[in-house]
This record gives sequence, C-alpha cells and structure tokens, in this order.
Amino acid sequence: MTEQSLTGARLSRLVLSILFGATMLVVILWNEAHAQSARIVALGASNTAGFGVGKGAAWPARLERLLKARGIAATVDNAGISGDSSRDMLARLDSAVPTGVRLVVLHANGFKDRRKGQQGDLAANVTQIKTRLAAPKIRVLRLPGDLYGLIRSHPQPDGIHLTLEGHAKLAARVLPEVLTALGR
Repeated sequence: MTEQSLTGARLSRLVLSILFGATMLVVILWNEAHAQSARIVALGASNTAGFGVGKGAAWPARLERLLKARGIAATVDNAGISGDSSRDMLARLDSAVPTGVRLVVLHANGFKDRRKGQQGDLAANVTQIKTRLAAPKIRVLRLPGDLYGLIRSHPQPDGIHLTLEGHAKLAARVLPEVLTALGR
C-alpha cells in the first residue's frame, strides 16, 4: 500500500470513530432527557384553576417551574375548573387526563359537592377516579381538602381561595410528594 492510501484509511477510520461517538452521545443525551421528562395533570376545581390569581400564578404552574428548576422536564397541565364537584371531575376524567400522563395531583375537597347537594358522592367519586387511573398505571396524589391548612392561613377575602402566597407555598409543599411519586 502506498503512503497516501494508508493516510486515507486512517482518516476514514477517524471520521467513522467521530461519527460513532457523536451518535452515541446523542443517544445517551436523548435517553437521559427522555427519562427526566414527566407529564402531570393537576385535576381539581377553583383553587387548582387559579381563581383570583390566574392560571399562570396558580400552584400547578408554580409546581412545573419548581420541577424544571430541578432539571426535570415536566409539564403540569392545569385541569382545574372553577365550580367543579368530584362528580364533574369524574365525568371529564378521560378528556382531562390524556395518554402519556404519569401522575395526577387531585384536589377534590367536597366543597362543591356539598353546594350541589352531592356530599355523599365524594368518597365514591374519588375511588372511581383512582380506579380508572390505576388501569393505565397513572399514579394519583390526592391533596387534603384544606390544602395543608393553607386555605385558613392564606385566604383571599372570600375565605375559600388561595392567595398568591398560598399558591406558592402549596407548590413548594407538594413538590417533595410529586418527586416521590415520580420516583425521583
């Protein structure tokens, strides 16, 4: 072989090695990013929807920002609708929780159930929500009705909806439970 053909062969091997290495790096980075992603749905009524503060300031949006600050490429879809009872949440479950969701953070406190004369339905509706989500292996994290006492300590003037500070504290309070539910 001539010196020129040996140099060409070395160059070809070098180029192939670089391409192989770059391909492996892309695969590793893609897998790591994909493993860190999580789709979450916040299902609830007015406090989830952000009544009085707006969706962008509500605890689901704040939770998403906290997760991203930890390097987790999470999306938290806000499926809160003001005025919903647990029966309403159950009725819209399929549209509120699309394919690919790993976790539902549920706030069904029974307030609207009582106002709509459905107070006896809360436990059965929550059980049905959990059962239907268990089949596709979606975890459910149920928040306490009083949102860890934050409704009492950080109420808007109406006494039932969280303030901006209440939403921030709720997102921070829920974060460790969400991380645990996601296996992080």
